[in-house]
Formats: sequence, structure tokens, C-alpha cells
Amino acid sequence: MAEGLILSDRREFLDFSSCQSLIECFEAQRRVVSIEFKMGTPPGGARVCIMTYYISKDKVTGDIVAVCVLYDLTRHKKRERDIKALRETLKQMRIKNFISQMHPHFLYNALRRLRLALEKAGIPELLISAARGQMVDTSLFDCDYYDWLDGRHEGSEGFRGEFLTEYSWAEYLYGTLSTDGHDE
Repeated sequence: MAEGLILSDRREFLDFSSCQSLIECFEAQRRVVSIEFKMGTPPGGARVCIMTYYISKDKVTGDIVAVCVLYDLTRHKKRERDIKALRETLKQMRIKNFISQMHPHFLYNALRRLRLALEKAGIPELLISAARGQMVDTSLFDCDYYDWLDGRHEGSEGFRGEFLTEYSWAEYLYGTLSTDGHDE
């Protein structure tokens, strides 16, 4: 069988499968040992295999006995690659689905609901239309974070080491706040 092995695996396979190596495994209390290798197939193909030795001692003779089982993993490896490809396809489909939810009609509806809520609260001027899109007029309200960005945090409560912990998207800002030395 070693004749069909692909050259890079041949020496390792022969050393592993030698009587001396199997006896050493038994003496080291390793009763099941395996080696994965490639076996050449005509014309120029290769099959992925694993050889497993189950090593024990014959109770009558005291001889060390190794039973060898050879598994062809080619289909198993192909199935693993197929599963990996399917998982990647599923991931891409989830991303496309999420992006499709972000189409303009979704954004326009959200913006319309925000405008209505601001009008109902009596502060429609808070939202400004600009060339780059919609934004808020920060001069109309107080915000500790905006003050912090502008370097005006001396009169505020200051950052106390906790920032929107219930929102995973806030972790980036938390990291910025924490590393800039404003967490005293």
C-alpha cells in the first residue's frame, strides 16, 4: 500500500506504521493512534485517507497486537468543503437581505416618522435638511458627548466609565472614551 502514497507522505507513513513505532505507542499508553495521508489514484488523482491502529496486548501470548482500519476521507472532506461553502453562501444571503432592508423606502419612512415625532413634540426645527442629507441642529440642545468632542467637559458630569452599555454599536465609542483619558 505504501507504493501508492504520495511522495511527501510516504516516509512519515512508513515510520508511523512500523512495528517499533506501534510498540512505543503501546508502551506510552496510547492505545489508538491515527495518521492522515494522501494516496495516489490513477490518473494522477489523490484520495485523502486516515489509518487508525487499535493497539492491545494478547492476554494469552503477551504479544502486542495492532488492528489497522483504513478510512477513505475523500467524501467526508468534500462534504466539509460543501458545508463550508453553504455556510458562506448563507452568510452572504443574510448580508444581502439586511442590505435590501436598508433601501431608500425604508430610510425615507424612518425619516418621515422622525419628522412627525419631532413635530408632535413641538421641535420640528431640530431636524435640518442639508446638501449631504438630514442632520440635527446641535445648537438647540445640550449633549455631554458633543461637549466632550468639542473639549468642553469641565462643567459637565463627565464620563464615569459607563456608556450606553445596552447597545453593542456603542462599544467603539466606549473604547474611544476610555482610551482618551476621559474616564476619570
